Amino acid sequence: MSPTTGVSINGVPPYSPKWKWSFGVQYGFDVGSGSLTPRLDVSHQSDVFATPLNDPAKSVDPVKTVISLAALNAGT
Repeated sequence: MSPTTGVSINGVPPYSPKWKWSFGVQYGFDVGSGSLTPRLDVSHQSDVFATPLNDPAKSVDPVKTVISLAALNAGT
């Protein structure tokens, strides 16, 4: 621990999540003379410390995002 700052050399840097991942899936279907493509994206980030002192009271909660969409191509 630094006597000047009080920050441990073994501490976790602020805003550095332990886990961060994302994935997406999509598939195209023929529909009449066009196509339909549904898609799903999911991402997750674990909680992070907001200060160099790693104070649990000043942490940021985990974040999970889910996005879904569909594209319709009418064809020509």
